[in-house]
Amino acid sequence: METLDAIKARHSTRNFNGKPVSDEQIVKILEAADAAPIGMGKNDTLQITVIKDPDLINEFRNAGDRDFSYGAPVLILVSTKDDEQFASLNIANASCVIENMLIEATDLDLQSIYLWGFWHFGLPKMPELQAKLNLPEGFSPMASAAIGYADDAPAAGGHTGIAHAII
Repeated sequence: METLDAIKARHSTRNFNGKPVSDEQIVKILEAADAAPIGMGKNDTLQITVIKDPDLINEFRNAGDRDFSYGAPVLILVSTKDDEQFASLNIANASCVIENMLIEATDLDLQSIYLWGFWHFGLPKMPELQAKLNLPEGFSPMASAAIGYADDAPAAGGHTGIAHAII
């Protein structure tokens, strides 16, 4: 698939069927993550955690008031170093990493969704569940990509344009 085709085809899936994602596909997605642009070369402020354990994913799903992962069999979490001086840069870096993963997943005929809310509003209230992530000291979850296969075929189109100005 051409790059722009993958970008245009990518969309947020909210209905995964649970079919497993292969380790080979995960490795390719992680290669895309590693190729993301990282501001100021601060790769050491990022941590990627692949969550495939169905029991752990179910704990996360059951912790909130709804299944925030939409039934995806894989969550790829990007955590960042707790650093107020570079908080905005950490958000931008994590977003670049996740976007690369989402585009690669699309290229591999997988579906995906960018997840942010649970990691910021739900998980911090559950330190015992957060501890199961085994994050390095001083790191906190930022966002994740839920990856898998969709129950339904992706809808055609759906992207709306962003206002452009060329000056």
